[in-house]
Amino acid sequence: MLIGEILTEKGFCQESDIIGALDLQQNGDNRLLGQILIAMEKISEGDLLVALEAQLDE
Repeated sequence: MLIGEILTEKGFCQESDIIGALDLQQNGDNRLLGQILIAMEKISEGDLLVALEAQLDE
């Protein structure tokens, strides 16, 4: 499962937040999705860690 799907499934952010972050990536932002969402204050570092752990457990 993609990290954006996990973040939205767990209720850490909205799908629109993921779309906004992906748009930034497509327009040249080289940061990882999680880094962008943290910078946008849409998720916390803790939220990202929980999502990454869930992704690894798949």
